[in-house]
Amino acid sequence: WPDASTGRWSLGAQISDLAEVSERYVSSLMEALGLEAFSARGQMRWAAAGTAELVSEMSWDLHAEGVEWAGISAGGLRSKLDWTQGGGEFDLGWASLGLGKVAVGASQLSASGSDHQWRLRQPVTFDLLEGSMRIDRASLDRATPEWRAEGALSLETLNLASLCQALGWIEMPGSITASFPSVAASAQLMELSGDTRIRAFGGQIALGTVAIERPFGGSPAVRASANFSDLDLTEVTSVFDFGEISGKLQGEINNLRILDGKPVAFDAALRTDPGYRGKRQISQRAVNNLSSVGGSGSGALSRSVLRVFDRFSYDAIGIGCRLANGVCRMSGLEQVDDGFLIVRGAGLPRITVKGHAQQVDWDTLVARLAAATAGATPTIE
Repeated sequence: WPDASTGRWSLGAQISDLAEVSERYVSSLMEALGLEAFSARGQMRWAAAGTAELVSEMSWDLHAEGVEWAGISAGGLRSKLDWTQGGGEFDLGWASLGLGKVAVGASQLSASGSDHQWRLRQPVTFDLLEGSMRIDRASLDRATPEWRAEGALSLETLNLASLCQALGWIEMPGSITASFPSVAASAQLMELSGDTRIRAFGGQIALGTVAIERPFGGSPAVRASANFSDLDLTEVTSVFDFGEISGKLQGEINNLRILDGKPVAFDAALRTDPGYRGKRQISQRAVNNLSSVGGSGSGALSRSVLRVFDRFSYDAIGIGCRLANGVCRMSGLEQVDDGFLIVRGAGLPRITVKGHAQQVDWDTLVARLAAATAGATPTIE
């Protein structure tokens, strides 16, 4: 209570049953604010003191058997703060942590700082997606009205299939390794500068700097670029059920911009590796699907050819899309008089697949790709 002679005040509480407090008070407040329900089980002690409207010291000690909120769950949670105006220390640890469907291994981090600046005292490593994540350094600066965080982190052989499963994506085998020597974040922008290597389909997908606009607000936007090299086309087409193609795939996606989880701009080009010395074959289903994606319809092969051959040799395959304002400008190996060349055949019977729709609505193209991977096969009469 306030001391009338000094104007100093102090408050404190010992909570022996967090479950009752969170159910009776916190959850009601969350509901009133339109936020997801919060629940906690455990005990907590906290205290604060100051003068007038100024808080000069604060402390808490939290032991929670379980905490759940907005898809985040933690077990064996321990948090401790001892802070005065001169500085303080903060500790946070957990026995188990779940971020949606992603499980994070047990760990503990410690930070120290002053009124406006806090820093991680030592690097911290925890298990993640059958690999590990290491935070080498992290700091938070609140000296200005707009806070800013800075740090460095690395990812070591995260399981790509487990990540895809957690995100509800098509499951792709492989691993992710990344090094971000510079991570900077504010309320308006997060930038991860470094190098990410995804080992998948027998090859590699490389990402450079990743930027996220409004990372903690509504309608976050992601900017990135990626390069593909030495991907096994047999594995790629099998996973995405497109129709079998053998060979190696390379390409790039530049100036990718994703808004609300959907791509709104990019410049992408995919092509087979001209240096590949193995067999280059394409199934009749893949021929028809490429033809459909290129806007030539699904009847790229005549019925007489379909009755005799189920796969064909090719010299090269290439397709590209530059997305802007909801429209994809399509391209291929080269421009031809009546469109663009997607498949250049080799041997007999010689096949050629051309695309004719050079301007395609993005939603229409997505629908074509969805139909191509739906498992339909050509009908032979």
